[in-house]
Amino acid sequence: MAVAECSYRLLVLLAHGATVNQSGARRSGADARSDASRAIDGHGSGGGLRALLCRRGRHAAFGKLGAATMTRAVPRRLVIFGASNIVSDLFDCALANGMAPAKVVVHLPEAAGERDIPLAARIAALKGLCEAPQVQMLDEFQPAAGELYLLGPTTPTRANLAAELERRFSLRYHRLIHPTAYVSPLAKLGQGVFVGANSVIGPGACLGDHVFVNRGVTIGHDTHIGPYSRIQPGANLGGLSRIGRGVTVAIGATLLERLVIGDGAFVGAGAVATEDVPDGVLVLGIPARFKKTL
Repeated sequence: MAVAECSYRLLVLLAHGATVNQSGARRSGADARSDASRAIDGHGSGGGLRALLCRRGRHAAFGKLGAATMTRAVPRRLVIFGASNIVSDLFDCALANGMAPAKVVVHLPEAAGERDIPLAARIAALKGLCEAPQVQMLDEFQPAAGELYLLGPTTPTRANLAAELERRFSLRYHRLIHPTAYVSPLAKLGQGVFVGANSVIGPGACLGDHVFVNRGVTIGHDTHIGPYSRIQPGANLGGLSRIGRGVTVAIGATLLERLVIGDGAFVGAGAVATEDVPDGVLVLGIPARFKKTL
């Protein structure tokens, strides 16, 4: 039997947990694993794959199979650009996806607000869960193989960080989606999108680059959200709406269907928007009313 054919048959046995005997009858997963073991150890017909490898050479036999196995074995390393209070949510989502948060690349001095939690404390909380991510200054950073990239800050001003990274590195960004979220296969997500735990993205929805959807958010069918917008926990957006660039929809806010929310607008926490919102204004209350120009 040719080497490539042996390795292919072994892959089928291991991947599908079943095989077909000479009479064409389907056999159990246990039998398949036994067949695979005999093939490797040299007790099956033809002397086994291991003996064949000795005769023909390991690289010839495992070509694509070995390369695929090695690729799967490499851990995905998440690199986060910019420190913020939301970085723990990114760590959490990365771990839930079996990823290692490998680096936090800092581009500005860390905020020192009275109620902020320092980045060092957030990294320390990872002890026992994974290796501590490296903290690196942006001027020291160089892209490396196997890295996945995501913006850390959620404020609309992170567009400035993205522009600087584009100028230096022309990176492509990872979409990070929590395993408990539901994203319709009919939805479209730009690069760098984050979708938090228990959020729902409806069919036909379109999220631009670097949109941040926090926990427990519902985005209705066919709603479009512009780049760098953030939808905070528990917000509900009705269908067929158009949300501009750099918009904030705050905690627990509700937007009814078929609305247009202008670029840079801010819909306050708990507000219920029943009509369109112009560019660059803050609206508050139930129903949401103009508060000030931003």
